[in-house]
Amino acid sequence: MTRVGHQPRDVLASVERQTLDALAGIDGLLDPLGAAPQGDAPRGGLRMIVAERQVREFARRAQLEILELLSAGGLRSDELSLAAVLLHTSQIVGQMCDEYVDLGLLGDLEETDGDDQVTVALVAMRSLTRDQVRVAAASFSQPREALAQTLQTSHAAIDARHREIIERAVVGEDGAVRHEALGPAVIAAECLTRISEHALDIGESAARLIGPPRHAARHSPV
Repeated sequence: MTRVGHQPRDVLASVERQTLDALAGIDGLLDPLGAAPQGDAPRGGLRMIVAERQVREFARRAQLEILELLSAGGLRSDELSLAAVLLHTSQIVGQMCDEYVDLGLLGDLEETDGDDQVTVALVAMRSLTRDQVRVAAASFSQPREALAQTLQTSHAAIDARHREIIERAVVGEDGAVRHEALGPAVIAAECLTRISEHALDIGESAARLIGPPRHAARHSPV
């Protein structure tokens, strides 16, 4: 929680670090190699659950500090804009975690009924989505208009892969897509697309509401 006597800029800097740590955590969760070593799935699954909860805790702390700061009032317009973006981002991180949990429930993303093209598309989507999260984090410290455009371009590529997977599902006589045809692949693609949408939302909010970059990047997801 915000300590009495701290200047708003110090609180905002603290919240920004926590928010970037949360985004770094999302990046780690999306790393397919970040789970357990082969033959150690139960222990790795527990490790990923702990990591996901830690990400939520970073976001929760950021929200509490920003809300306390906003309730105290007296923020300059630029500080208020940054606070709004940080609060919005911390909320989005929670939504990203929800999508990650769904991905975990789907199990092995390579179970695509032997469809190699779908497997390739899912791997590409995961890589592109991780890049989206990193670019969204960079939008707090680097030229934001260019990064927002990069996010839009990458999201279009992710969406195209998503449609490619949908098109390979069986279509019934009534024209409805039968997701069961590819097992968890279609839902996994939807989860990754939504995480990309959330990252795009962060970048666009930063570009719209925050002024010119204030400093060099202090922390980037790895």
